[in-house]
Amino acid sequence: MDWSKAKTILLGLFLLFNIFLLYINLGEFYRKEVSSETIENTKKILLSRDISFSDDLVIPKYNRDTGTLAYEGEVQEIDKLSFNVAIDKFPPTEKNLNKILIGVMEQSGIVSSKFVLDKNGYAYDEKTQKLHLIFIEKWQNTYIFGNRIDVYLTKDGSGVADISYRKIKKSNKKNEILSVYQILISNSFEKGTKIVDIAFGFAQEGEEDIYASPVWRIKDEAGKELYYSAYDGTQIKLRSLLFNYKSALNKYVTTQKALSILLCCIFIRYFALF
Repeated sequence: MDWSKAKTILLGLFLLFNIFLLYINLGEFYRKEVSSETIENTKKILLSRDISFSDDLVIPKYNRDTGTLAYEGEVQEIDKLSFNVAIDKFPPTEKNLNKILIGVMEQSGIVSSKFVLDKNGYAYDEKTQKLHLIFIEKWQNTYIFGNRIDVYLTKDGSGVADISYRKIKKSNKKNEILSVYQILISNSFEKGTKIVDIAFGFAQEGEEDIYASPVWRIKDEAGKELYYSAYDGTQIKLRSLLFNYKSALNKYVTTQKALSILLCCIFIRYFALF
């Protein structure tokens, strides 16, 4: 037997088999994407409802089966973490924010190098000269919306950060998800809404949940963020947002206490005059 010729034939068959598998996988990949025609029709339907889109918005075509993510350990929530960082130029450009992020991470003790600046997560107030940054963790190139860092920075390099973080352990069995066009069509948005960003990711819905489920995030021009389950399309509230609401509530309670004390003082002084 001519082993050299036999090996050549076997290598040829192996190559053809791999080409066939590649063709099958590519076909499956593209079948899992929503067509451009569907996306355009979705835009027309929403425009007829007085819902518009920013010029640079690209509606995702992602439609592949996706599983939940399992967490490891407890949620780490840090409110008003103080930090200082040396800044060469203020406000820094979006390309030069890594030093700020590293400073916050070192101060918090959280070990993760996967946080990225969120879409529209850079806001500078010229009047107060304060910078607000929003960082979101990415896991295997997908957003983990519950893992979020809000940074508030001043010109002298001092700042505070609100952090909500939980470590991801693994992904679970994949299931069919809804495309974002189905979310857009089936849900009601306020008339006049302008959508500036749509992103796919994962989020922990409740405080006691041990899994992060796939969600679609829709952000409008005013900065309002809406989250929808990618499994059934229902609107949900994220654990990180619950954390932010809690912080806001604490501020509100503190303000109310201060007002109550002030009113008591005014009341006492008023009756003291009589």
